Amino acid sequence: MEQQASLASVAFLVKRAIRREVAAFEQLYELFIDRIYRYLLYRVGDGHLAEDLTSAVFLKAWQSIEQYQERGVPFSAWLYRIARNVSTDHFRTSTVDIPLDGQETLLPTGAHIEDWVQRRFTQEQIRGALGLLTEDQRQVIILHFFEGLSYSEIAEVMGKQEGAVRTIQYRALKSLRVALAQVER
Repeated sequence: MEQQASLASVAFLVKRAIRREVAAFEQLYELFIDRIYRYLLYRVGDGHLAEDLTSAVFLKAWQSIEQYQERGVPFSAWLYRIARNVSTDHFRTSTVDIPLDGQETLLPTGAHIEDWVQRRFTQEQIRGALGLLTEDQRQVIILHFFEGLSYSEIAEVMGKQEGAVRTIQYRALKSLRVALAQVER
């Protein structure tokens, strides 16, 4: 995560990776794999598929690292853009509907089952509500609230203006409020 690793150290690793230093790219992989996997898991809803797509993202990143250009946003934005494109390509070529349930369910044992049930119920409500959003709205919500990206980073990932991202988020939150209020009734 770029907060853990300073932007300068990430930039240094990227420069080394551009020169095809495998060890530098491996370090970038270790820094970002969990975030990219989690993002793809939210997008595709299947752990095994998210793992496969994560591998494809890093393969594409390695193959095209020389094309990376510093644009004033973190390196992770470039990786998220690749991840978005990989998942979009997957759904274009797939005949399967986009699932929203990205969590594999294991029933807990012991006294915490009530907490688990409440968390699962809340997660299902959120997933159901996310399913009512447009693709762009869902993308902004996942990137901003689940992945913690800034508006400028999201704009870079989505190829949109920062103002457009804010508008999309506003409309998405409005739609989510309505959807979640209906579920609570």
